[in-house]
This record gives sequence, structure tokens and C-alpha cells, in this order.
Amino acid sequence: MRHFCYSIILILAICFQASARDNSVRDDVAVSGGIKADMAFLNFLTGNAPKAVSTYTPGASVGGFACIDFKDWIGLQPEFNLNYKRSSFGWESKGGMMTSMGIEIPIYVMFHVNLFKSHRINIGVGPY
Repeated sequence: MRHFCYSIILILAICFQASARDNSVRDDVAVSGGIKADMAFLNFLTGNAPKAVSTYTPGASVGGFACIDFKDWIGLQPEFNLNYKRSSFGWESKGGMMTSMGIEIPIYVMFHVNLFKSHRINIGVGPY
């Protein structure tokens, strides 16, 4: 758990530095970023043990993202997310608590459709 807290602090520091930078690298490339966090009720899928039971428990994800817009209509959005989930697990007469921590580094291609002066729809295509 201590390493998880250190990782969160590192991500927040990186995201703060990214958001404090100048918003444009060149005239036609805009760079921005931010912090993201979410919480969900999760369990573990048990495909190899069809009679296994996994209960839903709260899990969390924290991370940061950067938006690199090359043109008005297209850009890249790399992310860095730390995930934590925990669930009780039972199979036949065995059981226990399973804990999982992981890192996700997706990179999305973002298409932007401008609606009004300051409103747009973002459509992302990526590894999920």
C-alpha cells in the first residue's frame, strides 16, 4: 500500500508539471493534460473455474493524461493509470482475498468534431 501511495504522488506531480507548461509547442500543435480518478465495484473473472465465486468490492484507479492536438480535428491522448482492486474469492472448499495492482498505458487517437465556437465532440479510438 505504501508503494501505491508513492505512485499516486508521483503521478500527481507529473500531471501538475504537464498542466503548468505552455499550452502550445508550435502554432499548429496544442498540448494540455490533466488528472483522472475513478472508483468502481469490481470482481475477478474466473473462466478456468466455472463454479468459482468472486464478490464485488470497491476498486480505484488514478492517473494522468496528456492531449496532443496536431490539428483542429485530430490528436493523440496518452494516459498513465494505476489500478487497485480487491475481491473475496471462493472455489469449491478453498477461498480467500485476492488483491491486484496494475498499470495501464493506453494511447488513443482522438477525433474532434466542432459543434459551436467552444463546444466539440471527442471520439477516441484505442486499445480498449
